[in-house]
Amino acid sequence: VDSLIPGFSQRIKGTKNVNSLFNEGVKMFQQNQVERSVECFDQLIKLSPPAKPFLWQRGLSLYYAGKFQEGADQFKTDVQVNPNDTEEAIWYQLCNMRRLVLGQEEDAATSQSSSAVSVGSAKIACTADKLQVGTDPRPVMRAVFDMFNCKVTPSEVLEKFARPEVSPHDDFYAKLYVGLWNEGVGDTKAAQSAILQAVGSQYGKSVQGSEDYMYKLAKIHAMQRGWVIT
Repeated sequence: VDSLIPGFSQRIKGTKNVNSLFNEGVKMFQQNQVERSVECFDQLIKLSPPAKPFLWQRGLSLYYAGKFQEGADQFKTDVQVNPNDTEEAIWYQLCNMRRLVLGQEEDAATSQSSSAVSVGSAKIACTADKLQVGTDPRPVMRAVFDMFNCKVTPSEVLEKFARPEVSPHDDFYAKLYVGLWNEGVGDTKAAQSAILQAVGSQYGKSVQGSEDYMYKLAKIHAMQRGWVIT
């Protein structure tokens, strides 16, 4: 557990059941059984409610289960205990972007009505409710955060970081989050192109990349969307 949530064992008064549920939730997600993954994390929270703010993995499972409001709530809770976590703030915004595109924003978790934006428009990213966090030490994630805050374009992120010969890690993360941004605004074709490039990147062929939760997420994303990844 501590390899995915540093210090989890010290912060949470858990049991073997808590640890087993966490591991099963992760396993189910990585096997593309996202609904079962959510069930495991929910059972974990029932056993140990203080664990909830640390379960960013649950938020990701909720996103792929199409439970965007619950996902946004999870990521918002996460940021409250980790105010410098750029990725959780981005996923909070992604959940709200999907709700805007799909017309699920009735309870005002987003700042404006979806009628104010059109699918495929960058205005969706600008309109969706977002969280502000501290500065990420990773240049690629600072650029990605700026992209979600409408300060730079996806093309600018790719131009600067999608260079595997310089940094396979940054190349992967740039493509992954550009793909997620495109899905967030409703541009499926652009999302598919970027995500599949991320899956096929050099980073995924490395030991570090192949064990990265977010690389595994990229593959799950492609499978969930029917883009045929084995």
